Amino acid sequence: MRWIELMDCVIIMKDKIIDFVVNSLKVMVCFLISLVISILVYGKTGESFISTMFLINYFGVFLGIILAIISFIYSVIRDEYEAQPRIKDIFTELRDDTMLVFYLFVLSLALYVIERVNIVIILYGWNLATFGIEVIRNFMLLLSLMAIYDIIQCMFIIIFGTDNGTD
Repeated sequence: MRWIELMDCVIIMKDKIIDFVVNSLKVMVCFLISLVISILVYGKTGESFISTMFLINYFGVFLGIILAIISFIYSVIRDEYEAQPRIKDIFTELRDDTMLVFYLFVLSLALYVIERVNIVIILYGWNLATFGIEVIRNFMLLLSLMAIYDIIQCMFIIIFGTDNGTD
């Protein structure tokens, strides 16, 4: 009996490690894409691809929509929430995505303050500081797009009971 429990633990840990590696690769690819976009757009034109005010508005609206969707779905399936552990896992995933968007919102507010105070620009020079801020902005946008995809996937799982929305 112990051998079977040990094998179950090994399988669970293997799955967690694979999930961690896959998620880490996704984040690294997003960062590389944002770096390429920043080099191509800011490096050649000197203009920003995305403004910080756009990101603040984008994350604020996105956060409001996510919270409304989660509240609506929870109110509809409240009885099933306690009975089915799969639904609890999906709501945990939605919570994690919502917290990511909230942290990105706070980070965009911090970027706005950093741009206005000019401390980073004084310490590291105008070009390096503005290029770094541009990379961070693009990275934040790509991470939020991953969160949107994940939220849509979770909603389809809740509604249809499958990963792709079809039976």
